[in-house]
Amino acid sequence: MEKKMRSRILFIAAVVFFGVGLRLYTADVSGVDWDEDDYLSPARAFRELIDKGDFAEIPNVEQNREHPPLVKLLYSVTLDEEELEEIPLVTYRSRKSPLPPDSLRNSRWQSVTFGGLSLLVVSLMNPIAGVALAVTPIHIHFTSVAYLEALPVLCTALMAYFYLKSQFHHKRRYLVLSAVFFGLAVACKYPYAWSGGALVLHALVYRHAKFQEMIVWGLLAIVIFFIFNPYLWPNPPERLHYQFTYHEDYAENQIETHSYTNPFEQLTRPNNYLLKEIRHPLWRGVAIMIFFFAAVGAIVSLRQKSYFGWWLVIGLVFLMVWPTQWIQHKMTIMIPYSMCAAAGFQWIYAQVRNFQTKPSLASFRRNP
Repeated sequence: MEKKMRSRILFIAAVVFFGVGLRLYTADVSGVDWDEDDYLSPARAFRELIDKGDFAEIPNVEQNREHPPLVKLLYSVTLDEEELEEIPLVTYRSRKSPLPPDSLRNSRWQSVTFGGLSLLVVSLMNPIAGVALAVTPIHIHFTSVAYLEALPVLCTALMAYFYLKSQFHHKRRYLVLSAVFFGLAVACKYPYAWSGGALVLHALVYRHAKFQEMIVWGLLAIVIFFIFNPYLWPNPPERLHYQFTYHEDYAENQIETHSYTNPFEQLTRPNNYLLKEIRHPLWRGVAIMIFFFAAVGAIVSLRQKSYFGWWLVIGLVFLMVWPTQWIQHKMTIMIPYSMCAAAGFQWIYAQVRNFQTKPSLASFRRNP
């Protein structure tokens, strides 16, 4: 047993080390991505307020206010003080602004750190899923650049991890921790909210928690969301209305280019979005292989009444229907996607093993 545990630990460590190495390399060689200036611009504004001790003005930073400020606040802490004035306070959709190298590197390293922790959490749940996540091109890309995705993906991984522990150990503290990390995920970016909706449905349908417990779960998540979303503090109803209206209006403008098959194309054609410095035909094969295993694993997971099957299917339906189909939105399904890929691989492997070990007809004849 000790040898098996030691092998598991070494395997997980190797997966995390390899995955972090891929992301560090990507962060180091990649040029500025499209939205990085949009997120480092408010980070500069936050940093200037923090340096002046003017914390009361943090909720009133205007740049990129359609998204919660938590990740941008974290970026602000690691910006190079000597480069602050080189970070633009005004950005434009039509072009990328140049960014100072040290501040960009420090911000990207935050994403790499959160991405590495996501690999660790997923590997603890299923080491094969850790391998799948480590080499999934979308996850590599968006945990190597200064976007908003790496931290909420980690938070949803922890949400799922503690939800599973609450099922096996029947201890409420794990359900509480699950709610805390869900609230943090939504405080990073709103599209991650439906992952919690899938969890609530799964818990109620399969009676993993009582209805009253899930009400408390949801209320706790809302409290955490509000505490870590300072933009809402001055006037929650008005500011929530602004943010939701912004995203609704933006989505309406995307209807003409909407395609129900777009999420599947984005999952299987990584060279359409990977930065030119790391594009390679190999990634197409990797993406298609993981997609195949995830498709099989989704069916297996649904049959096994797994939360990850629910999460992936509900998430894909959301991504197919929602008019705004930015590639980074696929990060909302990366945890169940990798878990289902592992389930699919393990199911296929088991079928092959069973086929190989079945006695042949000739052996029956020799041994009546």
